[in-house]
Amino acid sequence: MPRSRINVNFIDKTSSIVANILLRI
Repeated sequence: MPRSRINVNFIDKTSSIVANILLRI
């Protein structure tokens, strides 16, 4: 698996978690 794809997946999960936290506030 390319490193870029793993990085994009990690960023996608992180942004999803951040969005979830922002929605809770």
